[in-house]
Amino acid sequence: MKFLLVFICGWVTLFTLAFSQETKLRYDSEQGEKYYVLKSNKKIKHGPYEKTGIKKLYVKGTYTNGERSGIWEFHNIDGKLLSKYDFDNKTLLLFNTKNETKPTKKINTVDTLTRPAIFIGGNDYIISAIATSLKYPLEARSSNAMGRVTVHFTVNKDGHASNYHVKEPLGYGLDEEAIRVIESIPNLWLPALNEGKPVDSELSYPVVFRLEIRHSSVTSYR
Repeated sequence: MKFLLVFICGWVTLFTLAFSQETKLRYDSEQGEKYYVLKSNKKIKHGPYEKTGIKKLYVKGTYTNGERSGIWEFHNIDGKLLSKYDFDNKTLLLFNTKNETKPTKKINTVDTLTRPAIFIGGNDYIISAIATSLKYPLEARSSNAMGRVTVHFTVNKDGHASNYHVKEPLGYGLDEEAIRVIESIPNLWLPALNEGKPVDSELSYPVVFRLEIRHSSVTSYR
């Protein structure tokens, strides 16, 4: 019994130390983020995290030593809850199917999918991420180059996105910029399913560059 008490007390002490590390609050006005980082390593997020859109809560969750933990909530630009994901148990608790990003091609000769690959944050998250980070290339601006760049990529059966590429390049730096912003989107993918089993799938996402209205814009699947 004494050994058990010592073991429990030791575990509680370690648990308390792990979650009582000194943190510092950070704001990123450009990205609309509010989060905490470790004082010992300011590159590691640790604690509550929030991302806001136009006066509306957009994303809410928690980081533990740089990793997403617990239940995260993702909202659309109007503040409506779209999805919830439990990162501790790797469980999708809620998802609005209208926000799915649709695959254009199945890999490994799979003709039909029970479920396409899912971006946990929904389509609105992708649009917002692109809009806040997209920069019009100087070469394209100087040449008045505009157009639509479709970035293709693979989400494998483990939920990791890779192999970003453009099949019909426009040049002037537009293709590289489109790949950069799509690749910078957080890797929050759930793999496609075929009869309940995860499979690789290829997806595509369009990025539209315009100069006459504003420097850049994005197009969704809606």
